[in-house]
Amino acid sequence: LFGLTYIQHGHIGVASYHFVREGEAYISYKHAPEQWRLDDGTSPPLQKPFIDPHYNTETRTFTGQIEWAPMTFGGDARWEYTMIFSPDMNKIVDGMVKTFKPDGSAGCDMEFGTSFSVGLSPIKLIYERYDEAKAEMISLLRKHQFSRR
Repeated sequence: LFGLTYIQHGHIGVASYHFVREGEAYISYKHAPEQWRLDDGTSPPLQKPFIDPHYNTETRTFTGQIEWAPMTFGGDARWEYTMIFSPDMNKIVDGMVKTFKPDGSAGCDMEFGTSFSVGLSPIKLIYERYDEAKAEMISLLRKHQFSRR
């Protein structure tokens, strides 16, 4: 797990997860959409470290917390993460983010998975391992596609 980055929507810095070394992991908001704001109107920090991060190699499970207090993000003061990785470590295939309001009451939980949910299902978070070569190829293909127009 350590040294790997997991992304959503194909981009680093859009709430991407960075696992630096044992006991050090963070969420990157470096390229977060402009509308992503803390409840005081400020942008989220470029890096938000996980508190008490742990990784179990046998179960491929990461746990950690994000503390927003005394600020809140989307009304939440704390997020508790459980991420379960695929055997090849290419995706987060299961787990959840439990959210908590400033008074400690439960917020809206979000689940990790490999496909989007519909209807009344909980929000699904789809994350895959960042592959620099793949990202470069996609970038080149996009440039080529736009240059042909």
